[in-house]
Amino acid sequence: MMRRRRARPGIAVLATVLLVFLPAASVSGPPNAAPLTGVDLIVPPGDTLETVTPTFTIRARDPQPIDRPITLRLQVAFTPGFTGQFVLDTTVIADASALTLTRPLPSSSTVYIRASARANNGELVFSEVAQRVVPAWLTLISPNELNGTTLETQRPRFIWRSARINAPPGPWLYDLQIRNVATGQILFYSNLSDTSFVLPVGSAGLPLEFNTSYRWSVTARIPSGESITVMSRSSFVILNPTVPLATLLYQNFPNPFPSATSSSTCVWFDLSTPSVVSLDIFDISGRHVVNIIPGREGPAQYAAGRHGRVGPGTSPSGCNGNVQWDGRGRDGAFAPPGVYLLRLRVSGTESVKKIVFRGGP
Repeated sequence: MMRRRRARPGIAVLATVLLVFLPAASVSGPPNAAPLTGVDLIVPPGDTLETVTPTFTIRARDPQPIDRPITLRLQVAFTPGFTGQFVLDTTVIADASALTLTRPLPSSSTVYIRASARANNGELVFSEVAQRVVPAWLTLISPNELNGTTLETQRPRFIWRSARINAPPGPWLYDLQIRNVATGQILFYSNLSDTSFVLPVGSAGLPLEFNTSYRWSVTARIPSGESITVMSRSSFVILNPTVPLATLLYQNFPNPFPSATSSSTCVWFDLSTPSVVSLDIFDISGRHVVNIIPGREGPAQYAAGRHGRVGPGTSPSGCNGNVQWDGRGRDGAFAPPGVYLLRLRVSGTESVKKIVFRGGP
């Protein structure tokens, strides 16, 4: 006489707004066995997980007393075929179980999740496979421009973010390194709990140097020892408003000259380091016309900074009278009208600009 199974109501499922149900896909078991109805795998919605330690729920569908004990299994792998190494492969004896990961999923990886339920008589059912992307464990925010960043403070704020993680295995702790690109010197701050940091004032921290390239990195780690280190995409420089980043000769102005407002042409140049300077005028054939620096009133040694300018209200043209050309040669006579070359020589390097002189009065 065959015993008939009595149907039971399905298990009520709560919080359906937050969970996604994946129906049973395959069934295997002994011949002539009455199989389990199926198994439901409940995973967080969306393509990308909100945490690196998510909760997955498994529920055997419509279990009967004869099915028990039921062995539930959760598998997380890098391949949809569940071959090779598993990220997670765990079992539990229950009709239903919510499994929260106690180790973080690998940063920025794509994982595949499936569940199975095995009845006491060997019947085995699988859920469909779910695919999810794991969020990055750590992302640097600022200063982190792809083409480099220029800052105006010697104590900048470093900002990063990390993926949500349960405690345990969290919380995250952070180590910040700031490296001088030229010298390799490193400032190190460890065991930070916040995701932003400003260099301290006083004996606890030194300000960063002006006009120096730095790169920074953060290591995020958890008490179990797992960690990740991310380096800034490029360097950053703290701009000193009084010291230029590079030595530069600007185009003289006005050009051509003389003009209706100026009988001379102004010359501006920047020095990134203290330097011996020479500034000369040549005609187009290369003949030396006049030396501007060092002149009768201008030194040959110049400090790092911006030169040729004067303060507001000092000169209508904004030009230093010692760093300009009035069109005269060494003998005090006006040079012929034409194209001339302005040459700045600093520490063995040269910069040249063309000057158009309209002629003297």
